[in-house]
Amino acid sequence: MWIYNPFEIGISGFSGAGKTTLIKKLISTLSDRGLRVGYFKTDAHKFVMDTPGKDTHVAWEAGATGVSIQDPIHGASISRDFDPLLHRLEARNFDRFLVEGRKHSDLPRLLLLDPRFEIDNAIIDEPTILDRVLALIGPADQRERANVLGAEKRLPFFDRDDTQSILEFLDDFWKDSVAPLRGLVLAGGKSRRMGTSKAGLVYKKGMSQTLVMVSLLRKAGLPVVVSVAEESQIPQDVRTYIEEDTQVEVLLDRYPNLGPLSGILSAFDLYRQRGWVVLGCDLPLFSFEDLENLIFQRQYAGYATAYESPVEPGFPEPLAAIYEPKIRSRIFTLFAEGYRCPRKILLQSRVHLVPARSPQALFNANFPHEYEKARLVLSEGVL
Repeated sequence: MWIYNPFEIGISGFSGAGKTTLIKKLISTLSDRGLRVGYFKTDAHKFVMDTPGKDTHVAWEAGATGVSIQDPIHGASISRDFDPLLHRLEARNFDRFLVEGRKHSDLPRLLLLDPRFEIDNAIIDEPTILDRVLALIGPADQRERANVLGAEKRLPFFDRDDTQSILEFLDDFWKDSVAPLRGLVLAGGKSRRMGTSKAGLVYKKGMSQTLVMVSLLRKAGLPVVVSVAEESQIPQDVRTYIEEDTQVEVLLDRYPNLGPLSGILSAFDLYRQRGWVVLGCDLPLFSFEDLENLIFQRQYAGYATAYESPVEPGFPEPLAAIYEPKIRSRIFTLFAEGYRCPRKILLQSRVHLVPARSPQALFNANFPHEYEKARLVLSEGVL
């Protein structure tokens, strides 16, 4: 379980070990890849983050508990009452997150050797310092020293100037932080506009639309959860299917009266460290190729990947989207601010939008006449 961000790394060591130089190189290279990189420094010393005489400094010196400043492209704040929870939430906005310091934390980290051998003595006195260390970093001529320090845990050693090798090592480590995917079919809607349950509607081939969506996700190799508000909403053909496929299960909503958001949050409660491919049961023209494309286009470092609405450019389609694990806490935060609609939550988050493969792929059938129109398309190919 990560602390700040799924793609985090700590950089630890005593003063003079070269942490800042290494961090600068890592940030520069990662940024050149187009990644958003966050940096957090923990410091045992008092620090100053403002210029004497400026308005913000005057307010700080006057005793303000918190001071913030913003221009069109930057923002900064300083507080006497630092809130670790809010900081962790903010850290999830980044694609990669580097933390300098915190030798004794649970962060996975790189440990740098220092020229005064202080880290060696610290490890001798407290071997647990190495518990979450992934690799030792130091000058090239310190390899033998590193091999002795890291012998018990078989820690690799990297020359601190070999940024490429260090990043390749981190990339391999971060690959394991990519959340495995599961499929989520939302079939618990009240279907007031349709006048009957959309989950059980049959468009073709004698299969309920819920089973169609389940079948698409299973064809993609994903375990599937079918979300419903109550047992009676499960179509009979889905019940039969589940008896033969142990990779499909039913989940009763745990958050009453929240619509699609209830199913999404309930799924995250069930498997918190999974990414969810969320599909509604009112997209009758959504194909396996559309699903494959969505998964292929996945940007796992963001909060979500969603198809862009063909009707409202720039708007995400929340029920044809992949939700990453770190969006769960953001949903609850926005929920506390009054947001209930998944689309509005995605609009308030960093989401990768994927153009629809065809205008009809996201055709939404909410009314009886739209149901008939979709059946016509599936039989004759005309919208």
